[in-house]
Amino acid sequence: MKKLLNTIGSLISILISAAVMALPFRLILFLFPDLLSISSYINAIFYLLYITISIVLSAHFDVFLRKKFLKITNEIKNFENGDIYEGEMRNGKMDGKGKYIFKSGEIYTGQFKNNKFHGKGQYKELDGTILSGKWKNDEYYKK
Repeated sequence: MKKLLNTIGSLISILISAAVMALPFRLILFLFPDLLSISSYINAIFYLLYITISIVLSAHFDVFLRKKFLKITNEIKNFENGDIYEGEMRNGKMDGKGKYIFKSGEIYTGQFKNNKFHGKGQYKELDGTILSGKWKNDEYYKK
């Protein structure tokens, strides 16, 4: 469900930014119709500018949608026991992609759900041992 909402949000942001950018572009061409006949270089510059601004706007709008509607934020959280979490949070809980650094030096990098290791991830122990695979409710279960 989260992946579907992310995809829909990205598509909406691209459509909105394209619509927002198309209006000034068309207005410029309406006010200066000779620009189309001057040179194909000018056309190429306008289209590159249009595409660049559209990409920037859609990226910012995507971040806005993730924060506003999905309640996803990127945070760094320091725990009282000395552990550190860097990554996505939803409603104050570790949820999404992130990195959990234990006070002891062990590191888990991967997916979280409801404050637990859940999904694809990698756990690196102090002795160099790496557990890489799938996790469910803080338990490693599949390579």
